[in-house]
Amino acid sequence: MITALLVNGVQLEGAMEGILHYIKPDFARLQSVDVWADAATQIFFSLSITMGGVITLASYNHFYNNTMR
Repeated sequence: MITALLVNGVQLEGAMEGILHYIKPDFARLQSVDVWADAATQIFFSLSITMGGVITLASYNHFYNNTMR
């Protein structure tokens, strides 16, 4: 399935531009605050999804269970 999606994606219009942009990034954009703000937003979204799973799994733990052991 992944191979089929890869072949389909490479055949789309503008795919070569995207691949070249991935291989040769514009390092001058790293000086922009907007890039770092977007990166921080992505990190917080990823952490919020992860913490939801941690809280769900923690709800199955007994309150007086010694988790440090």
